[in-house]
Amino acid sequence: MAPLALHPGLADWLRASCHYQPLAASTVLQLARRIQRWQQWPGGPGAAPPAVAKSGSRARDHLVRHNLRLIVHTWGRMAVPGAPSADAFQEAAIQLQRAAERFDPCRGITFATYATPWLRAAFLAHHTATVRGLKLQLELAQLEEAQLENAHQPSPEAWWEPGLGSGLGLGAGAVRELLGLLTPQERNVIRYRYLRTKPLNTRQIARRLALGQGCLADLEHRALAKMQQHLLVARAA
Repeated sequence: MAPLALHPGLADWLRASCHYQPLAASTVLQLARRIQRWQQWPGGPGAAPPAVAKSGSRARDHLVRHNLRLIVHTWGRMAVPGAPSADAFQEAAIQLQRAAERFDPCRGITFATYATPWLRAAFLAHHTATVRGLKLQLELAQLEEAQLENAHQPSPEAWWEPGLGSGLGLGAGAVRELLGLLTPQERNVIRYRYLRTKPLNTRQIARRLALGQGCLADLEHRALAKMQQHLLVARAA
């Protein structure tokens, strides 16, 4: 697996996680039983005696710490463009904790096998949310600029450039920089989809660029992911 380009803060967190080695199956079983006793207490974990709750929560945290590397391993096996953000890893860590609380060793599967779908779901949900956020920014910026340009009645083929005073943080220079990250095909898709005074729908874009609908969706997905990742890194710097 190729090394991931990570923000320094996230890289430090991952280096720290490497101090925790995988646990023996017998240790995982013991920890899981302590967690189950706490989580399955009559009336819920909140009703468990303090000693049971303390033992269970410590066992959960121990199990999670020694499986933190599973997070980066899961990311590396997923086809999600770009490098993960600290927020994505934090959400995955929360899901790892929830998986630890619900893990049943009697099912005959390892904790890593059980937890992996939880981590995949966390990464996919975070990626979808961040890409959706970028789409919204582009659409709002387009609406803002269209209102400003209405008096000039631009031609249908005109491309808009966000004004430098835009409160959305996507000024003309920022948009040019983002577009510079893309391949020519990706750039065309984004321009037709978001940076046109009268945006085209996906069917029109596919016909104009001689692309299949599936290929067009992949190009848009990759382009938005690249742009979003760049924004995340820039904000963290």
